[in-house]
Order: sequence, then structure tokens, then C-alpha cells
Amino acid sequence: ERSLLHPDGSIELFNFDDADFRLLLGQIIVHAADISIPVHKNFTVARDWCIRIALEFKRQAENEKRLGLTVAPFMDGLETEYEISKKQICFYNFMVLPVFKMISKFLPKAAHLEQSCLENTERYREVVNSAVHHRK
Repeated sequence: ERSLLHPDGSIELFNFDDADFRLLLGQIIVHAADISIPVHKNFTVARDWCIRIALEFKRQAENEKRLGLTVAPFMDGLETEYEISKKQICFYNFMVLPVFKMISKFLPKAAHLEQSCLENTERYREVVNSAVHHRK
């Protein structure tokens, strides 16, 4: 297998004639589409969807606890905006941002998505910091 990312952080140029590259790019785009709401340019929209998903996760965690099943850590503790925001920051940093950084390298016209991700991450940090200051 070939790696597109080199140890020095550079990326091999995409070769549209190479079927493996085309398949990989398609897989990255499908994955990005699946997690794309956090990069919405309007934070209110991204936050609204986040709250909807958090509510779904919370309900699932409650059902799993009731059935004696193990609850995934990211689905547990979604009681407050502070907790949701903390988990969103982790999700952005470990899942969303790396995918959209990669897409920005392959598709430079999509670089604005990475920027939106960074801006929305910062908005969640503001929510967390605000909650911490109010607790003092």
C-alpha cells in the first residue's frame, strides 16, 4: 500500500489516473459528508444539529444503562451545554479537523471547510470557558 502522507508532513499529489487514489479520495469524501455538520459556516446551525445528536446519544445511553449494557463514553454525560461543548471540542480535534485538513490538501477550493471547523471549535471553547467562569 502507498501512503499519501509522507513522514515530513508533505502530501503526494493526487493522480486521477490511479484507481487507488480515486478510491481513497472517494472514501475520504464520503466520510467527510458523514461528519460535515460541524463545519457548517453558521455556528447556530452546527450547534443546533449537535444538540439534536447529543439528545439522541443521551437517550441511547439511558436505554443502554437500563438494559445493563456498556455505554460508549462519548454518549454518556450529555446533560449540560458545558459537557456537550467539551465533547464537541474533542470530536472536532480528533475526527473532524483531521478529515477536513486532508480534504483541503486534495481539494484546495474546500479549504473554507477547515476554516469553519476551526472557528466552530473556538466557539465551543468559548462556551466551555464561559461556563467555567460562571462556576467560580
